[in-house]
Amino acid sequence: MTPEISIIIVSYNSGNSVVECLKSINDQEIHNSEIIIIDNNSRDNTISEIENYIKYKNGYQFLLNKDNLGFAKACNQAANLAKGIYLFFINPDTFFQDNFFNKIVIEFNNNLNMGVAGGTLYYPDGRPQRSGYKFHTLWNRVGVLTRLVDFLPRNTLTEFLFNYYPHDKKPINVDWILGANLVIRKNLFDRIGGFNEDYFMYMEDTELCWEAKKKGYQISVFPFPVFHHFGESSKSNLERTIPEGQRSCNIFFRKNYSFSRYIALKTIQKSSSFIKMVLLILFIPFRNNNKLYISTIKGYFNSLFI
Repeated sequence: MTPEISIIIVSYNSGNSVVECLKSINDQEIHNSEIIIIDNNSRDNTISEIENYIKYKNGYQFLLNKDNLGFAKACNQAANLAKGIYLFFINPDTFFQDNFFNKIVIEFNNNLNMGVAGGTLYYPDGRPQRSGYKFHTLWNRVGVLTRLVDFLPRNTLTEFLFNYYPHDKKPINVDWILGANLVIRKNLFDRIGGFNEDYFMYMEDTELCWEAKKKGYQISVFPFPVFHHFGESSKSNLERTIPEGQRSCNIFFRKNYSFSRYIALKTIQKSSSFIKMVLLILFIPFRNNNKLYISTIKGYFNSLFI
């Protein structure tokens, strides 16, 4: 029987969370589904954790890449194998409750114009995370890079600085949603050509939603909870992830906006990185050689050269 749902997980050094994710999927009553896991050359215990969990279970495909090919390429690998009507891209540090998968399918079946959707993200302790986002502009990049959006009151005068939509107890339409929890019709995914592999990590989800909207499809966030540890593995390697995030933003602007906006974005991002790096260096004497702190400084330094 052809599966209705293809659940796709790309793992990379996620041994601390991936089994929790798989258990939360297995605990739900999902009808007619398959699970495809692609590992991007993990160096921790991820592979053994997954192999031990799925050893005697049906409905799983587990593929190992010899190199870290990046999120977009690995997702496309899995999507090429998927047979489901709906592709559920989820991070290995997410877990689910309340019959999430079947609820999302019902919403898709009831609205043929909905192309992409996701649930509402929460930290494991119940605190809300940002779930639905606006497409990037120069102004909301300033709001994020300066962290003004963390301190300013949100109103009609400041709204242009915010790059995300507030949580809501009802479904909302948004510009894009995180690949940590992204559901898309497979026929739409194939029409778009999958995730753009120019993005190694970050913003491949933005680009996918951009293309879906260009084709006239709706993108929605539903109030179904998804619990997300939010990139624990990436926090340990900020010297890589900070410049990768800025590199991906550069690609998005270069591809979708004018050349002048692209140059303005690069100037804003490099200026922000330089100022943050200098401020962090000045405070080194007050730190106790914190590895995360040093990794952050290296991340801003590396981003000056992208």
